[in-house]
Amino acid sequence: MIIASGIIGGYSARGVTFSGDYLKISGSAGLSDSKTGLLSIWTKSTSSSLMFAVYDGRFRVYVDTDLSIVGMNSSGSTILNISAATSTLNNDNWHHTLAAWDTSASAKTKVYLDGVDATSISALLDSAVDYGNYGEFRIGAATSSASYSGDMAEFYLTNEWADITDAAVRAKFSRNGRPVSLGSDGSKPTGTAPPIYLKGPASTWGVNSGTGGNFTVVGSFSDAATKPSY
Repeated sequence: MIIASGIIGGYSARGVTFSGDYLKISGSAGLSDSKTGLLSIWTKSTSSSLMFAVYDGRFRVYVDTDLSIVGMNSSGSTILNISAATSTLNNDNWHHTLAAWDTSASAKTKVYLDGVDATSISALLDSAVDYGNYGEFRIGAATSSASYSGDMAEFYLTNEWADITDAAVRAKFSRNGRPVSLGSDGSKPTGTAPPIYLKGPASTWGVNSGTGGNFTVVGSFSDAATKPSY
């Protein structure tokens, strides 16, 4: 059904609450080393302390006052450090971060916060990101204990690249301030299923709809009280 806003049908995304819980998987979760990457994530939190959404030793996505994405190469040198630098992400509202990067080209490295270009580049060196060959890949923890506090939904991560400066491409992830269906395996945005695509409800949060294998749930997630939108 097509409605006036242009949305075809309806998609009701469900978030989960992190409160002493996290996900883990050995190795890279299917992410091969690459100069490129594409991330879409919805978050909602009130914490003002450093909160890791992703951590594997050499690739990190974390929230402080802003959301930052940091990558190292196989030698441990920081080659990627970008952030959404326009506003805080800890004001108890849902926010959508969409980021695409290519360490060989600053023009292809962008971070959009709630549909607005908020790119800040601190480091960008032409080298491949070591996505997960450095131990354990975790979501919601920096070490073997939980560190993220808040809600999360529609977690999508691949080492493909897409031109998110194109509004039509951004609309494949968020439209009218709400999530859209990425397909059962997350393949709609690029035509290829990503290594990691996690979606609610809480009962299946560790089940990876992408190609990289299921995560182990440490703790017990609960369904978020609200649905993601901004």
